[in-house]
Amino acid sequence: MSVPIAVAAAARAKQPSALHVPVPNRTVGRGDLRLIEPPYYADGEARLGLVLNVNTLLQFIEVALVHPYQDLATSMDGIVPGHLAGTPYDIVVQTDLRGVAWTPVQVARLVGRLDEDTIQVISDLVEGGRPESTSSVRSGTPLAGRHDRRWAFKEAEGRALDSLTSDCAGEVIDGRSPWKVDRELFIPELLASSSNLDSILIELTHWLDTRIVRLTVEDALRLEECGALELDVWRKANLSADLYETVMGLVEDALTQASDFASHGASRSIIAPYSTPQAGRDTDLVHVVGTLIRS
Repeated sequence: MSVPIAVAAAARAKQPSALHVPVPNRTVGRGDLRLIEPPYYADGEARLGLVLNVNTLLQFIEVALVHPYQDLATSMDGIVPGHLAGTPYDIVVQTDLRGVAWTPVQVARLVGRLDEDTIQVISDLVEGGRPESTSSVRSGTPLAGRHDRRWAFKEAEGRALDSLTSDCAGEVIDGRSPWKVDRELFIPELLASSSNLDSILIELTHWLDTRIVRLTVEDALRLEECGALELDVWRKANLSADLYETVMGLVEDALTQASDFASHGASRSIIAPYSTPQAGRDTDLVHVVGTLIRS
């Protein structure tokens, strides 16, 4: 499923410079300079990042935060001339500020690209402590302590990185084990009558795009028994046909991969705020839409 239009509209990105023709978008790859959008719930704007690694299986990238302020570069940063980056300005690659972001929902417009040699030069400069290189790439000077104005800037950049990457980092660190989804999230009458339907749908869309979500066989069968798998029921509740198709995919997975899911189990579950009290009691970690609770 795609992120709702309302969410996409809220993500702000810089307008392309009149002096710069944007690099055509293509498959995300190492060396890309990409706009990285914050998760749907996070404050802040899209930031430029250098893609260091791409995990196509689990659908995330490792990224280093980038900014254009050369005078704020430290010895941990590589200053790259615009002609090497494909940008109308020089960029500063912060090698000490790296994190992970979701490829499907956070990685946006391609702005430029660094080749492998330039990435290696940055690494050599930072690790070797050399301020200059023969390729015109250079690093900044070491921080001089808390009185150095760059200290506060780095702290702010760290907070910006955390805002962009913490959602993905939590899942990656956990190994992306599956979440068991409560069937009551997919009963159209209950979902449509919720007082915070919009926020539930936005968050649910994000979780379906970024988490491994599973229904149990029992819950899939109960959804069928109560008529929740009929398209007309979803239409009458004015709920998205896309969401219905996603639910049907989860049901199909539950019925065809039952033995695999049962053998691995799920220690985590997702439930709706209107779910019955017993929902999620058989798991260690419960995510009520909008809230994280350890049981």
